[in-house]
Amino acid sequence: AGWFADSITFTDAISLSSYGGSDVLALSLNSDGDLLWARQGGTISVDYGYKVACDEGGNAYVTGSASPSSNFDGILLPSGGVYVAKYDSQGNIQWLLPTQNAWVISIAVEQNPGDYQRGAVAGRLMGSGAFGGYSFDTIDGSNDYYWAEFYAEWGEWVDLEVHGGAGDDRARDVNYGNTLGVGPLVVGTLSETANFMGMEYTSQGGDDIA
Repeated sequence: AGWFADSITFTDAISLSSYGGSDVLALSLNSDGDLLWARQGGTISVDYGYKVACDEGGNAYVTGSASPSSNFDGILLPSGGVYVAKYDSQGNIQWLLPTQNAWVISIAVEQNPGDYQRGAVAGRLMGSGAFGGYSFDTIDGSNDYYWAEFYAEWGEWVDLEVHGGAGDDRARDVNYGNTLGVGPLVVGTLSETANFMGMEYTSQGGDDIA
């Protein structure tokens, strides 16, 4: 996953032209490095792809930041900010999940497809916004540490956890273990004093691992 501006050509049969600014780019390669498919999403503004996670069913989950009304293969993003777009193994978009006013650093998904398979994004929040029906207000308007889970089969936010303090707190990476249903594994940094799960932690000066 990434982004491109103007136009980009991969083969004689596969080329893309942006909607005016930089567009989200998602592409798939086989084990020999041959391009299988390439897709885009965007508007006349700046939109980008940042990270991608895949499962054992060959599905790809792309995240980044995009503007309101960004066009992903005919599906329009209703609000600007972090999104998750799911593509099947043939590059067909399955769903597009929006947020309001969030920034993403990492994405992960449980490996076994199924009705209750989950994925998660993690990063930083500043100010107010929402992941579907889960709203947030950060402490003193500073960066707070978050992760948000979604149902991978049909694209629905199912949980949001926000932690931090008045300093700069960020989730840096998210993953899942081998056992389904145990929730995501998240690591990040905290500065100053931050509240996690009702417990307060104070950094030793600068950013500490959390």
